[in-house]
Amino acid sequence: MYAGRSLVYLGRWDSLWAVGTGDSDYSLGTGTSFATPQVSGAVALLAEAFPTLTAQDLRARILASANNGFYSHSGYVQFGTVNHGFDETFGHGFLDLKAALSPIGGSYIPLSGGGITALNGPVILSGGMAGNAISRGLAGHNIVFVDGLGGGFDASAQILSANAIPTQNPVAHVADLLSTDLTGQRVDPFFAPSQFSSFIAGREMDIALNDANLTLLLPDPNATSPNFGVAATRGFDFGSTSLNLGLSVLHEAGGVAGVKSLISGQNMASTHGAATFDWHMPVGAGQEFSVSGSVGIASPSATNSAAEMSSVRYNSVKLAYGARDIWGAGDRFSIGVSLPQAVQSGSVKFVLPTAMAHGATTFSSVDVGLAPEGRQLDLTVSYGLPLSARSEVLMSAVHRVNAGHIAGERNSGVAVGWKLNF
Repeated sequence: MYAGRSLVYLGRWDSLWAVGTGDSDYSLGTGTSFATPQVSGAVALLAEAFPTLTAQDLRARILASANNGFYSHSGYVQFGTVNHGFDETFGHGFLDLKAALSPIGGSYIPLSGGGITALNGPVILSGGMAGNAISRGLAGHNIVFVDGLGGGFDASAQILSANAIPTQNPVAHVADLLSTDLTGQRVDPFFAPSQFSSFIAGREMDIALNDANLTLLLPDPNATSPNFGVAATRGFDFGSTSLNLGLSVLHEAGGVAGVKSLISGQNMASTHGAATFDWHMPVGAGQEFSVSGSVGIASPSATNSAAEMSSVRYNSVKLAYGARDIWGAGDRFSIGVSLPQAVQSGSVKFVLPTAMAHGATTFSSVDVGLAPEGRQLDLTVSYGLPLSARSEVLMSAVHRVNAGHIAGERNSGVAVGWKLNF
């Protein structure tokens, strides 16, 4: 049985065929005897894959998808959104059935309000407090889209969402560690929780006001859409225990609880209101147990056209044990377990094109819950030892289970620093 490849022309089909068993036993012939079975089979497969396309449409797909990358082009023919090159010797190139069965000339998704828009990649980034909830929620749904030649395709709705990959930033880890003050009153001075959110970019500035404290989240001057916020906390002393209560307001310019738009020119934004608490109770000489946490709500103030966000409720909690003067004078040891901020309730609504028939598109409304399936759990161990009146050595290790609120993801980080106070 001889093998061959067909060259595709506008008006005829040429074939390059093996006429013997040697490596160079090929012959170029003009005609339909060898080419017809290949072309007929290709058209049959395309007709089965794209039942709404006409014979002329199928012919255009074959020509527009032919492999023409091995020769210089003497002219071009426009097929839909594809400008395909040809020449007098090789025509439009070799028949490429796989390419003909794949999207040609871009991918376009129908809009519920009419028209279509280019589908160049994911339209929404799932992350922050929601983890991979959007991607996971879309996995059970399909969408339809068309290519530049009118061919219809089915795909998982997951292609509309991308996931923020959870990692630990070693530079930020060391910076947080070096901000620790071993001379302070707290038995556990390591990694004081943010008054706003761990993933919101900006610089926090504290202003002490007697028993109260004011924290400002200053916008990042390099950010295209800067975040800003203000938080007020008040301390209450109950003898052996102390309690700090706070309220904060935050403008998140780039998303809603960390969920972001990936559509160029469109933005998502939200306004947060949260309450925080931080309770400390001595459990022995130089030992302390603490509980801290927050509850909040993020309300969308701008949304992207591909998804309609609801208000999002979230919370966090941290339990820690701290001790001092264990192995050296003034040293501090801390061990803690925490559940960082995660969505408790909230959803995002997509209007998905689910079927196309006779030129009409059927749309379905899909609500995807934003509460993560696997909530992140942080296990931390920290130690600090003063070496002199002006220098300290600090160490910390963090292990994350369900990192980024993605079930099964794990990562660890270790930071060691030497701090010199001038």
